[in-house]
Amino acid sequence: MNIEKIKNFNQILLSVVGVILICFLLLGFFSAAFILTNEVFKSKKDNGSTGILAEEKVEELQSENKRKQLVAYEYPRLADILNQVYIIPITHINLKKAENIAEYEFEERDAYERFEFSDSKSYKSYRERYYHNLIVFDNKTLTSKKLFNGRLNFNRIDVDYFKADGDIIVNFKAATKDTNKDGVIDQLDLKSIYLYSITNDKLNEITLPNADVKNYNFIEGEKDLIINFGIDANKSGIYDSRQEPNVIKKYIYKTGELVDVIQPKMMKELQQQLEGSSK
Repeated sequence: MNIEKIKNFNQILLSVVGVILICFLLLGFFSAAFILTNEVFKSKKDNGSTGILAEEKVEELQSENKRKQLVAYEYPRLADILNQVYIIPITHINLKKAENIAEYEFEERDAYERFEFSDSKSYKSYRERYYHNLIVFDNKTLTSKKLFNGRLNFNRIDVDYFKADGDIIVNFKAATKDTNKDGVIDQLDLKSIYLYSITNDKLNEITLPNADVKNYNFIEGEKDLIINFGIDANKSGIYDSRQEPNVIKKYIYKTGELVDVIQPKMMKELQQQLEGSSK
């Protein structure tokens, strides 16, 4: 009888020990999986960011003589065939970790060679990437100029041709400030439109205070634009199309003026009709 009790006790003890070991193994497995998943997503987030670092982060890195992004040049695209003028979009590489600027000064060429360049067959609209400047290269004079001295982010470049006066306008919408305070300047921030005339070497900016550019188009055969602005009503630095209003404007290229397409009185009437308060 005592032997049977001892056997039963041993079996129970072994079962308890086995359960405890299995629990420890499962806990270790899930902990390792969590840590690995977290590192992978962190790595993807760090290296897959489409924006450029905001001023605060840049100043912090500069104080340590470090950097986390490298300039990269996309293949030149011919914008003006007759005069052989090319545009070169400037993008960037996100480094896995901040590096000392002096140590890597002579290794940047290798970094550029590792970068995968993209090309587009379209003469007017280039494949979407994320850029922070644009170089205009004149092949006849062998001169280059950058369009911007400040920091910005844009993701689509269009080139429109106007038969009436032969003008060629490079255009895109871009963010210049970290308006939503998430640490990067990207397409989630409030944006403006930029128009660069290759023919006249002139850059125009179209902006509306506390507003984001949803979309825009040139009026057929004209340089004037129809623009859909999203209004950042709560001034959060980001436009929420589900909760915040929008306005339609016309941009007059010759004067640089923005005018209403839908007059304020009509907008008020439409809102009252929606609310059922119109008489």
